[in-house]
Amino acid sequence: LYAAKGSDAGLAQLSLSYADYAAWQRRRAESAAWEASREYWSNQLSNTPRLSLPTDCERPEALTGGGAGHRFVVPAKLVAGWREWSQREGATRYMTLLAAWQVMLGRYAGQDDFAVGSPVANRPEAALEGMVGFFVNMIALRADLAGEPGFDVHLGNVVRATQAAFEHQEMPFEQIVERLQVPRNLSHHPVFQVGFTFQNEAAGSMQLAGVDFTPLVVPITAA
Repeated sequence: LYAAKGSDAGLAQLSLSYADYAAWQRRRAESAAWEASREYWSNQLSNTPRLSLPTDCERPEALTGGGAGHRFVVPAKLVAGWREWSQREGATRYMTLLAAWQVMLGRYAGQDDFAVGSPVANRPEAALEGMVGFFVNMIALRADLAGEPGFDVHLGNVVRATQAAFEHQEMPFEQIVERLQVPRNLSHHPVFQVGFTFQNEAAGSMQLAGVDFTPLVVPITAA
């Protein structure tokens, strides 16, 4: 696109517009499948306990959005083992990391039942891949660590729970919150208080004629 300098870049014509998607979603909202998704989330997230992590300060009366980032590098040997384990157990790397994240949170909080939020692309159809527009939705994945299951057992549970959640990912999260009728509190988010995002991006440099790029590490100052 940069090299085309405003002229025809040879992009393929889209088969759908965002208006088409909006109309389709409106029809879906009146279907039995939509109600089934709403019922699925109601059953999955009803009476989800709030995750209470030990902290060095009291929670403020209202969320401030203040936060910080901590960067670290995972050793290559550990990454190789993580990939091998995932393939052996029929899980994606996303699922394996999510399972480990849930185990760590459960140990810190001393809880075996809580939910972790995760953003999803929400582009289930191939025709939506190239469309410009905001489709991202949040899903809440409930952790079940009751009985201290082995990690292989827990990972199997996460695989099944994640696959089912992805099948119902189009249900807007705000509608799920409304359906659950969760008591609202300004000091924490409803349904889940911790998130998990896995960005599977290959590290590489960008090449454009006549342009130099310098990668910058942007400090994280918000949560």
